[in-house]
Amino acid sequence: MVQNQQILVLTCLISAYSLSALYIDNVRMAEAQMMVTGMLLSVASIAFSFARPIDRLAPVRPLGSIFHPANVLSTVGQLVIALVCMAWAVGMVKAHTAEYGVIDTAYERPDWLQEVIEQMAALTGDLEEQQAGLISRPFRPSLLNTVVFLVETAQQVSVIMVNYRGRPFMLASTENWPMMASLVACAAILLA
Repeated sequence: MVQNQQILVLTCLISAYSLSALYIDNVRMAEAQMMVTGMLLSVASIAFSFARPIDRLAPVRPLGSIFHPANVLSTVGQLVIALVCMAWAVGMVKAHTAEYGVIDTAYERPDWLQEVIEQMAALTGDLEEQQAGLISRPFRPSLLNTVVFLVETAQQVSVIMVNYRGRPFMLASTENWPMMASLVACAAILLA
């Protein structure tokens, strides 16, 4: 239970940072990317939650709380590493696109859409204008959303792999073949 909570905390915070890094530059993720990754990671999470304990009891009890200092230190350490890697990747993309004069993160709204959004803003306020602009914007592939997708998915796969506590409490990760198969499939999609 504790390892599920730790994985949930880390994947939620990684996703939140990834989406905010894209939102700042007015970029979206592709629905197909999100669906494929979501389905494969869901299969891995389900297989993770159905992992069986080993036949013999371990002489040591597992940690019982997510607030145990070891779990807190592990979660914070993994989060710092993930956020630094994501910030570094986003910074590299921005430096690369600025160096070569590529403007692939900016999105120009059509005139008719801009007029509709301005009319809505006059009636409802700035927050809803931003939400309407984000929802109505079509997907445009860019270097930034591709890099964020690849790094985020790699981080989520590694979070599940690293936080699976196998022996002496549960079966080893190599013995939980549905989880390993889905994680290997997700990694193969990343490398393809």
